[in-house]
Amino acid sequence: MEIHYTYENLNWIILTAGIVVILHFFVLKKSRERAILFANYETLKKVTGGDPVHRNLIPLILRVLAVTCLLLAISNLKIIVVKPVSDVDFVIAIDTSPTMLSSDNGSFVPSRLEVAKLSAIRIVDVLPPETKVGVVSFSGNAKMLAPLTSNKKLVKAALKNITLGEEAGTAIGDAVVLSTMMLMNSSKEKKVVVLITDGRSNKGVSVNESAKFARDHSVRINAIGVGPKNITLPFNLSEFNLTKMVGNSNITIYTGDALDEKSLIFLTNYTGGKYFYVHNATEMLEAFKQSVLKANSVEINVRKWAIIAGVFLLLIEWALGATKYKTLP
Repeated sequence: MEIHYTYENLNWIILTAGIVVILHFFVLKKSRERAILFANYETLKKVTGGDPVHRNLIPLILRVLAVTCLLLAISNLKIIVVKPVSDVDFVIAIDTSPTMLSSDNGSFVPSRLEVAKLSAIRIVDVLPPETKVGVVSFSGNAKMLAPLTSNKKLVKAALKNITLGEEAGTAIGDAVVLSTMMLMNSSKEKKVVVLITDGRSNKGVSVNESAKFARDHSVRINAIGVGPKNITLPFNLSEFNLTKMVGNSNITIYTGDALDEKSLIFLTNYTGGKYFYVHNATEMLEAFKQSVLKANSVEINVRKWAIIAGVFLLLIEWALGATKYKTLP
């Protein structure tokens, strides 16, 4: 089990804690100077039961802890507990539309599709034996290439043999529904679909319907987006190595809309998953690691508890300051 922390503005927490410490000793010094002004300092010590200006560090510690807790609350501290991935089953759904054959000017060599396949294979290699994985490809429709299985050789063979889809279009909704159906019989605590696409859903079931279907069956969608976002582009066949299929590299085909990032973000948020946008092969592999190897993670937002702790510590410090550690003005 791993534990990670995420927070914001750590520098401000350190700076503010330092300021509190400095102010404490500054006020302590000034209080001592005022106390010494009394004509009979020894009598004053007897009246107060000791040194009228306490050097005890307990109030200082309480103040620093209280301020730190409140600043951590403002900084949105989160604790992320990563549990064993053996408690999760997966379906990997890969877009096989023609645009996935782009290399993005060398960012994905030889292509987005091949990098996605290789990344998936590398992740499957390190999964525990008891973890089951299925494989789906989708373009104008969705196809199951490997059923949910713990046979890693079968899964890797299915990934390796993924080729360009035969039907035009991008059926993201169909891929989600099919992947969800494959996971419905899983007995694991968590079920996750890792979906990779560079397009916009324009065939089959809508993204909204598929998101509801997945959530109703407790399936989480982690999506990896690649390629130009939310724009419309034509492309030349030679760029995608499709010349042999068509026979004329000078033909330009209109591909329709590129990556619909908003829909993918909705799909992941609605099902409790995560969205990753990747620019190159390294980021693609990292997105797979986050989507699969850290799929069984629990995120705990400690803001509320940090606020309660901060207020509680301030009340204790106030109570002590009003009694035992009160200093004379």
